[in-house]
Amino acid sequence: MEDSRAVELLVDLLQDPCPLVRVSASYALGRNAKPAIVAPVITALKQDWNGYVRKGLVWALGNAKDPVGLDVLIDVLERDITAVRLWAASALGQLNLTEPVLLEQGVMALIQSLERDPWRWYAAIVPGQSGNYWIATH
Repeated sequence: MEDSRAVELLVDLLQDPCPLVRVSASYALGRNAKPAIVAPVITALKQDWNGYVRKGLVWALGNAKDPVGLDVLIDVLERDITAVRLWAASALGQLNLTEPVLLEQGVMALIQSLERDPWRWYAAIVPGQSGNYWIATH
């Protein structure tokens, strides 16, 4: 569903008791990635226990490209289950990190994930803002 009029309803659906509804709402919000979705997606990401929902929320946050999501994505990259960490690494690469300090934070989080995560390969290639790829080696 791509329609900015749906954002308010989709945000409300992030609180639905059914995980399938929450997953669908999170992906629909990712397709309507506007600044208005960032805060509710972050809130839901901090509260939701379901890994599938969390994957969708991380994807939506990456699609929003808002640097406000940096800290929560780094936290997810450090603490969440493997599948969600994979999507968090990808989402970090999508953020519009134009400030050097924020960019360095994102890159360092990805490098650290290479050092501690058994699935190191997912953070090895991260798209840069110019469309190039950064290769982090361990």
